[in-house]
Amino acid sequence: MNDESITPFPLRMPHELRKTYEAMADNTKQSLNAEILATLYKASEGFEAVETIDQAIKALKINQELMQHLVKQNTTYLEMIEKDTQ
Repeated sequence: MNDESITPFPLRMPHELRKTYEAMADNTKQSLNAEILATLYKASEGFEAVETIDQAIKALKINQELMQHLVKQNTTYLEMIEKDTQ
């Protein structure tokens, strides 16, 4: 992908969520942008055109598992941030 195909996209997010993603990026040694993109790519897996009910159910299960993983991960990072600020 060349730089000409990338359009800047300002993103507003709550401060606590940004701190969570900054901690995640620091932990993975990536930029904040790279960490957000990785999450978006993971979230979009399985959401191609859905042709059958079975595919839709499978996509929903993948999304549910991803959301559970992200909630657990965000909770862990928030706890880590809270410990660092105390």
